[in-house]
Amino acid sequence: MGVGDAVYVIGFPGRLTDVANPAATFLDGHIGRLTNAAGRPAAFAETWLVQHDAATTRGMSGSPVFNGQGRVVAVNGASYREEDDQTIAGKKTEVVKDSPYKLALRVDLLGALVK
Repeated sequence: MGVGDAVYVIGFPGRLTDVANPAATFLDGHIGRLTNAAGRPAAFAETWLVQHDAATTRGMSGSPVFNGQGRVVAVNGASYREEDDQTIAGKKTEVVKDSPYKLALRVDLLGALVK
């Protein structure tokens, strides 16, 4: 798993899911970078966050992230939020937007978290 690799996510986006007749959404993207807990690049053994750009939304946390061979390599978890101060109607307002970058946790590290 490395930067530029294709990844795929399958899940049930909250706003789009019909609970009476759920249908999964399949998305594709690429790995942007691998980082440590502080969000900084590190040796692979020290990284655990996978930044990807598959267009996941709320409700898809916990969805599997697959590589091109169909192997689960990460679990989708969150998205970056970008904050920006803007002036709206003469008032300074903080605007928060979803970034196109999402975060996942390397699946091979999950065992260490539950011990």
